[in-house]
Amino acid sequence: YSASVADLRQMYTYGRFWNAEKVLLLYPGDRSKHKFKPFLNDDDPIAHHCKLGFVSVLKEDMNVLDQELGAQILSEVGFS
Repeated sequence: YSASVADLRQMYTYGRFWNAEKVLLLYPGDRSKHKFKPFLNDDDPIAHHCKLGFVSVLKEDMNVLDQELGAQILSEVGFS
């Protein structure tokens, strides 16, 4: 569960374009305990924080969509 160079570039670009303080790159998969980490840049006044997030699209041990997917995503961002 680590970011590739392309992933880091994507997060950095979105953070700069949207002036976002936090950027989350979300993948389907088993939830993990990643935290936001600072991405420092001398020419950008915003302190960007990036992290990878993983959420389960299907309910545990079932082949049906998890109706709580939105809550999982909000939890990854820190709104729960």
